Amino acid sequence: MPSLPNASLHSTRQPPTRAVPKSPINQKPITILHPVHSLAVGGLERQLAAVVAGLSPSHCRHVIAVRELTAASVEIPEHVTIVNVTGDGGHFSRELVQIIDREAIDLVHIRGLTMLVDTVVAARAMRSVPVVASFHGFEDRTAVWSGVRRKLIREALQHCQARWAVSRAAADEASQRLNLPNGFFDVMPNGVDTDRFQPVNDQNAARASLDIDADAFVFLSVGNLKLIKGHDYLIRAFAQLVESTSDQRAELILVGEDHLDGELQQLATKLNIADCVRFVGRVDDVRPWYHAADAFVLPSLAEGHCNALLEALACSLPAIATRTGGNIDTIETGCTGLLVAPGNVAELATAMSSLMQNESTREALSTSAREAALARFGHATMLDRYLAGYRNVMLDTHQAETVRPTPTQRELANA
Repeated sequence: MPSLPNASLHSTRQPPTRAVPKSPINQKPITILHPVHSLAVGGLERQLAAVVAGLSPSHCRHVIAVRELTAASVEIPEHVTIVNVTGDGGHFSRELVQIIDREAIDLVHIRGLTMLVDTVVAARAMRSVPVVASFHGFEDRTAVWSGVRRKLIREALQHCQARWAVSRAAADEASQRLNLPNGFFDVMPNGVDTDRFQPVNDQNAARASLDIDADAFVFLSVGNLKLIKGHDYLIRAFAQLVESTSDQRAELILVGEDHLDGELQQLATKLNIADCVRFVGRVDDVRPWYHAADAFVLPSLAEGHCNALLEALACSLPAIATRTGGNIDTIETGCTGLLVAPGNVAELATAMSSLMQNESTREALSTSAREAALARFGHATMLDRYLAGYRNVMLDTHQAETVRPTPTQRELANA
C-alpha cells in the first residue's frame, strides 16, 4: 500500500456553502473525475447519478472511472464520460493518472474510503489536482482495521482539499474511528427530487397496479437486503405486530436486491408470516410502491444518510427509522416521523402498532414529512451545495497557486 507524507490534521476550510467570489476559475466548466467501484444500484451510486445529471454541463463536466461494470446500474446521462478502470493497487493509481492527464481533470471527487488512498496518490502525482473526499457511512461497522490502514486513510484525508460527510452523525463516526478532530468533515447532506417523488393522488389505483389488497395496512421498507440494513429485526417486529393485531390485515413489503441468499424469506416462513410478507426484489421505479404504502420503515443498524427515507418523506409517508446515523438528522421524532433503537424488536413493533392504530398521528406525520423534504432536502438545494463546494475547492486551489512563492522568494526567506 502506498505511503503518504505527513500533513496537519486540522481542517481550515469553511463550510462548502459559503459565498464564492467572482473569479476567472468560475467562468469555465469544472471537469470532475469520480472514481467508483461500480454503478450498481445503491445509495452512494444514486447520489452520484443525481449530481452528474443535475449539474448543468455549462458548470461541470463529469468523468466517471468505474472499476467493475455491472448489468444492473444507475442511469447515467449520455453526456457523462464513463471509463472502465481494470487495474488494482498501484496499477489503479497509474490508470487514474492517465485519465486525469487525458481528460484534463480539474478536480477529483472520491466517495467512500476503499479507494481513497490510491486516488489521492494519483492526484498528488499530478501536482495541482485537488481532491474532495465524501464519507457516506461504514458498510460494515464490525470490520477491524490495522493500524497501518487507519494511518494511511487518515493521511490521505489530510491531503484532500475538502472532506464532506452526508450527515453530522456520519462525520462524527468517521472522525472518532479515524482519530480525527471534531469539525474535520463538512456536512453535505443527500437530497431528493421532490418533483419526482410526490404524494399519491389515488392509492387504490397504485395498489391495483401492484396487486396489493386495498384493505390491508401496508408497511414498506426500501433498501438492499443486507445485514446492516436490519431487515431481520423488522420481520421479527412485524411478526409480533401480526400476532397482536386481529382487526385489520397488515402486509410488509420489502423492495431491494437480496444479498442474503434467501435468509429473510426463510425467517418469514419460520415465523409463520410468509403469506403477508412480500419480497419484491430490485425495481427500476420505486415510486408506485411508495404510493401504495401506508407507512415506511427503515430498520438499519447503521446509516449514512438514507435516500429511501428522504424519498418516503417526499411522498408524505409517515416513517419509522432507527436512531442511528443520518436518520437522527432527518427525523424529528414525533414531528416528521418516529425514531426507535436499532435492533430493538419490541420497540419497533410498538412503533409500528402505534402508526397502524392511530390515524391522526399518521396524518400529522405525513404532512410534516413532505414539508421537511421540501424545506431541507430538496434536489435543487443539494445541487447548489455541490456546485458551491466544487467552486470553493477550485478557488482555494487557484489562490494557493497564485501566492505560491517563486524560487527566489524561497531563497530570500531562508537567507
